[in-house]
Amino acid sequence: SQSILDGAGALAKAGVRVNIESLWFGGSFQTSKFGGIAFSISESYGFATKINDNSANILFQGQWENLIDSVTVSINGVDTRVAYNTNMSSDSLAAISSAHFSAPFNINSFTYGNSAQLIWNRNFNFGYGRKIIGNDSTFAIYGGIGFRYVQAMSYYDMRSDDDGLNVSSSLTTEQLNSGGILSQINPMNAGSFGGLFAKPVGGGYGLDFSASIIIKAKLRLAAAVNNIGAVNYKRYKYTGNPNISQEIPIENGFNPINPVKTVQELMRGSEFLISNGEENFKVENAANLRLGASWIPIKQVHIGIDMVAPFNKENATSIQNPIFAIGIDFRPAKWISLNTGIVSGGVYSGNIPAGINFIVGNGSYEFGIASRDLIHFLTKNGNSVSSAFGFARVRF
Repeated sequence: SQSILDGAGALAKAGVRVNIESLWFGGSFQTSKFGGIAFSISESYGFATKINDNSANILFQGQWENLIDSVTVSINGVDTRVAYNTNMSSDSLAAISSAHFSAPFNINSFTYGNSAQLIWNRNFNFGYGRKIIGNDSTFAIYGGIGFRYVQAMSYYDMRSDDDGLNVSSSLTTEQLNSGGILSQINPMNAGSFGGLFAKPVGGGYGLDFSASIIIKAKLRLAAAVNNIGAVNYKRYKYTGNPNISQEIPIENGFNPINPVKTVQELMRGSEFLISNGEENFKVENAANLRLGASWIPIKQVHIGIDMVAPFNKENATSIQNPIFAIGIDFRPAKWISLNTGIVSGGVYSGNIPAGINFIVGNGSYEFGIASRDLIHFLTKNGNSVSSAFGFARVRF
């Protein structure tokens, strides 16, 4: 309905950021003398976008008359140029053979303030940590280091600002082709596959450093710097075309209520972007600083506080502002763990995470379900939608 589109348009103008993390496989080994090693294979997906009023009105309100002055309608071999309006019949819309701008179209001005970023990385992680000195019952210091090889699967960055409209594109799979649009402006988008996985478009690394202090086996203080490093891409660069024709041919009719197909038609008929060639490009990782503390007042209760702050806000997978959290883990019995708390800062506004975890075999096997925002499931005033389910955590 239009109310849903209105809401989506308001959200798009305010800015949307989506981060997804998936752990495909992991394992660890630990002894008191050697310390502990851990390894895992994971993927991270980040998407962020923001659009201006012009783009929102067209895409979500169908106000194409703000862009298109008139159209040429071809019926029975006869071309007729008529003024465009939103109330044109479906037959007339299907017969549109070209669209006309009322004045020379300046794509840089029209898209000013728009942005879209996409990052998809596959991470091969390895870490090592151990006790450095001390005894947990009195005072002990632990340290750890982690290394990851980052296999870059996709990268896309579009920005329209004081420097004009600029696009950096490193996309490969047909799933990211968006109905044919990207293949017209991105020579790398050839749908190439390597076995079961898409062909990478680059690679890089990340480093983690951490340290913690344990006092009398009840109080822990910790600090970490995570994901220091960068990923190198082979990208294609594009800039907005300052000389777009005032008439754009339309091959498959004009459908104002389907903005994706309409944009496809416009892009197919006119060269909105000019290729600036290929180059190697480095993107800094979404590194962050993390500080935390935990306290065990009694055996069944574990209380913790946490703060995460970004080093690099430009990465699409990065948090934008510091996040603060406090949580409590309650174990009324050996076989169950209940946890909740509150998270604020960044994109969170008083979120209440909650989870329940079932423990089998004195800790040998665990499974559970959790959400980063319980409010969403209880009221209509939730700040985000989040759920997680774990089913294969095994200890030996």
